[in-house]
Amino acid sequence: MLPVVVGSTTALRLITIFSMIMVPFSLALYFLGPFGQIYGAVALVSGLAILAGSFWVLYKPTETNAWRMFKVTSPYLTLLFAVMIIDAALKH
Repeated sequence: MLPVVVGSTTALRLITIFSMIMVPFSLALYFLGPFGQIYGAVALVSGLAILAGSFWVLYKPTETNAWRMFKVTSPYLTLLFAVMIIDAALKH
């Protein structure tokens, strides 16, 4: 919906900025929070993949690239939440 409201170029810039904010916050849960090395490793690798994808779509703004990135974001969050549960379960 964002491209309809603000236009494609602005939407791509905002998505990239939001990804650049989201990834450090997900890593902060490792450094400042209760999660261990498993979560930290998954958050780092998947966060770097999300950042790379965001920059890829920003510099190669095709509909195919945007659709691929869109399809990756929900599994990214699901993976992080699942690893949070696994990490917490392994501590107890």
